[in-house]
Amino acid sequence: MAFLHHLIYPFQPDFSENFRYQILTHLTKNISQLKRSHRINGRWENLYLDPDHIPEVKQVFSAAAKYAKDITEKPLIVPHKGLGFPINEFWFNVAKPGEKTGWHDHKKNAVISGVYYLKVPKNSGDIHFRKKEKESWKEYSINSEPGKMILFNSV
Repeated sequence: MAFLHHLIYPFQPDFSENFRYQILTHLTKNISQLKRSHRINGRWENLYLDPDHIPEVKQVFSAAAKYAKDITEKPLIVPHKGLGFPINEFWFNVAKPGEKTGWHDHKKNAVISGVYYLKVPKNSGDIHFRKKEKESWKEYSINSEPGKMILFNSV
């Protein structure tokens, strides 16, 4: 299993370019159904859409849960309304050239978090991680590429 610094695990699930395209097509088709969280630098940060509108996303959840179980040795799920949870604990981020997401933490009780890249335009930035060690921050980065899944420690 691939392992990088600070409990960061990159994977390449066996999903085709067409599979990713289908997710993007469903996302675009259901744009009026999106719920938005908050803006950062003028961009909506988190875009929520029920998995019923994007059936393929459940396969992404299954892959993430399988990889997460390999990492944590515990069964995990991606909580969402389709499983009876009150809210979806997954979202989409859509950034245009020049837009970015700043440093942030994830949900307090989350065990593991992740990202799955559907599309990565040319000259896009990498994903960055940091961890405080003594009095300084140790930083890591992984290149973003279509089809890559990265699971990482949420704490």
